Amino acid sequence: MAALGNGCGLPNEKYQRECVMKKLEQFHEDEDGAVTVDWVVLTASIIGLSLACIGVFANGTGNAGQAVDSGLTYVSSNMVNGDFHDW
Repeated sequence: MAALGNGCGLPNEKYQRECVMKKLEQFHEDEDGAVTVDWVVLTASIIGLSLACIGVFANGTGNAGQAVDSGLTYVSSNMVNGDFHDW
């Protein structure tokens, strides 16, 4: 009766091998894990492309931010002085 504890529930060695082979075939044909790997790769590539875009656009946005800052500084200093002729 000790042979019944193998997970297949079959005492005969031939049937045990068949049971193990059937489980291996089912494991081989199962695609649930492959879908998970696909999603992980897709998500990682999206994150990588996003970081690359941030690197490309960071310099340009920094320059634009500095231009806006200098423009606002100019306008605010002229508003305090009451000089709007050059604006």
